[in-house]
Amino acid sequence: MTKLWNMLGDPPAEYRSVPFWSWNDRLEKEELERQIEEMHRAGAEASSCMPAAG
Repeated sequence: MTKLWNMLGDPPAEYRSVPFWSWNDRLEKEELERQIEEMHRAGAEASSCMPAAG
């Protein structure tokens, strides 16, 4: 049971949530890198990208 509680505090990548990353503005390399770094610092191992027109 202790192992389960420890995993809940820092789950393996396959059990973490995946942020929905909406691209609805001009894509600038520096800003994309900043956002990726921010997600990584928050513990995200992956993201789901969805370009949005309009």
